[in-house]
Amino acid sequence: MIYQSSSLLSTVPTFVLDAIFWIAAVSCVVAQFFILRAVWRVVPSITGSPNVPAPRRAPEVFWALLPTLLLIALFIGAWRVRHPSAPAIVNPVVTAPTTRATTSSTLATPRV
Repeated sequence: MIYQSSSLLSTVPTFVLDAIFWIAAVSCVVAQFFILRAVWRVVPSITGSPNVPAPRRAPEVFWALLPTLLLIALFIGAWRVRHPSAPAIVNPVVTAPTTRATTSSTLATPRV
C-alpha cells in the first residue's frame, strides 16, 4: 500500500483532511491561473527597439502548462489514495452454457 498513515493522521477526522486537501487544491488553482495569465498576457516592449528579439512564446507556454498538468495529476492521485473506490459488486450467480437439452425436471431442481 502506498499510503501509510501515522498515529497522528489516524486521529485527525476525515473532514479535516479533506478540507486541507481542498484548500491546497484551490490555492494551487489560483496560483496557476495567475501564472498562465502572466504568460499569455501580451506586454508591449519597453524599449520598442527592433533590435531586441521577441521572446519565443511556445517554450514559455509549455513551461507554464507543464506544472499545471503535473499538479492536476498529483491532486487526482492524492484524492484516489485518500478515497479508494469501493470494490465492485460481483454477481455471485455464475451461468454456464449447457450442452444437453433442458427438460422440465432440470429446471425444477437446482444444481449444486
